[in-house]
Amino acid sequence: MEYCKYHPNSPATFWCENCQVFSCDNCTDEGSLASSERCFKCGAHVESLGATYTATPFWRRLEDSFRYPLNASVMGLIVAISLMQAILSSIPMIITLIVQLALFGSMIKYCFDCLEKTSEGLLTPPDVTHAYSGGLGIAVKVIAMMVSLVAMIIGAYNFLGEAVAGLVSFVVMLGLPAVLINFGLTRQVLASVDPIKMVKLISAIGLPYGLIIAFLMIMSGSITVLSELTYGFSFASALIESVITYYYMVVMFHMMGYMIFQYQGKLGFVARAEEEALTQPRNDLEKSIAQIGILVKEGNYSSADRLFIKTLDKFANDKALNNQYFDFLIATKSADSLKKFATQYIEFLDRTNQPDKIRTRYKQIVKLIPDFVPQTAFGRFLAGKACHDIGEHQLAVKLFNGMKKLYPDFELLPEVFEMMAESLGFIPKLADQAEKYRQMAKRLAKQRPTQKPSEKADFAAKKSKIDATVQRVASDQADFLSEKPAAQEEESKPKELPPLEFKL
Repeated sequence: MEYCKYHPNSPATFWCENCQVFSCDNCTDEGSLASSERCFKCGAHVESLGATYTATPFWRRLEDSFRYPLNASVMGLIVAISLMQAILSSIPMIITLIVQLALFGSMIKYCFDCLEKTSEGLLTPPDVTHAYSGGLGIAVKVIAMMVSLVAMIIGAYNFLGEAVAGLVSFVVMLGLPAVLINFGLTRQVLASVDPIKMVKLISAIGLPYGLIIAFLMIMSGSITVLSELTYGFSFASALIESVITYYYMVVMFHMMGYMIFQYQGKLGFVARAEEEALTQPRNDLEKSIAQIGILVKEGNYSSADRLFIKTLDKFANDKALNNQYFDFLIATKSADSLKKFATQYIEFLDRTNQPDKIRTRYKQIVKLIPDFVPQTAFGRFLAGKACHDIGEHQLAVKLFNGMKKLYPDFELLPEVFEMMAESLGFIPKLADQAEKYRQMAKRLAKQRPTQKPSEKADFAAKKSKIDATVQRVASDQADFLSEKPAAQEEESKPKELPPLEFKL
């Protein structure tokens, strides 16, 4: 049993000869066309392992196997053929024997179709119309195959004695499922009874092959018991016995087909289950995330960083991708890349309604880059407000300080100064400067220009991100205007405050 290198609990489905690596579906680039799978690590074509390591053992699928024929089309076919054979059995004519042989051949042909399709990964019954042609030829071949096996036993008895004939009979009974499997795959009589091919198939499957023999014996025994119970009711007995026999045949051939599917690696071919093969290819984002995971696990951080940036250019608004890139930069301590990404990430968190993350994310940033300050006015406002709200007042003052000089037209400066004043009040050495900033906030709020309707809408959208601070500013402003001297009211422009000096 081989497992994916990158997901040790996932069975391998592909092998990269170039990297000498087993991988699962998630860790392989499936491409856009059939059989175009490539290695995420080196880009080379990979070898499909089919369901060699992913197939559920057939003995764990017994319930599914017995439900396999239970649909309207398959049971309709079984009942129809059984009914016709029961009717024809009461007409002793040569032509009816030929017709019965053809009907039996149709059922046998359908059973072999079930075996073949199941071995290819089709876990639902094939179209019953496949049974309507070529049935007589299949019946003749099956009879020829059985005659060949009987001839082997008779030959052993005549030329080698009774003991050897008994041994050959036992081997024939033991190898009957292998004979049927080989015939189902090749449709050739001689190849099916070839002892070498029988032994090769049995040895490839190993001990589980014995379970098929046991199920075959149990089913045969149940048919015999049923025949004894219905003895004396000729038509009903023939009909019921035929229906049960054909039902068991479909189940048995399906189980043998699944056994091939399960042990396909040892038998030299690959196939995938139908539901796996029909899975829709992943989109570019999903494949990029999977490839990034491979690069990270391989320790190729620079390539992972480049792929993150390339993917973000196409999927800039994807929450999971942005958060994953931030976590990657923090985990790999990529300070240079983080410095470039941090400002847009803080604004992204606000834009995508993740304000609670701004606080923790900013603290992670400054832990790695102690002197980091967002490169935009709105980014500084968001980071400062987040720090202010959780009581990190020194960080808030550091972020708000100097914003009026750098961004004199920033429309949220009144809120900045109000929060600055509040934070200063919690810093003993700087508390005496709080009132100056509070007054400045009121003056800036008073002189905020009247906006056009569209501008008001944009401003309202931004203000919706601010908490009760705005309401406190308006209340304080009314108090301040009612109390200040007339000479002060004549001032048309706020005075510039000197740069704040403090040590954190």
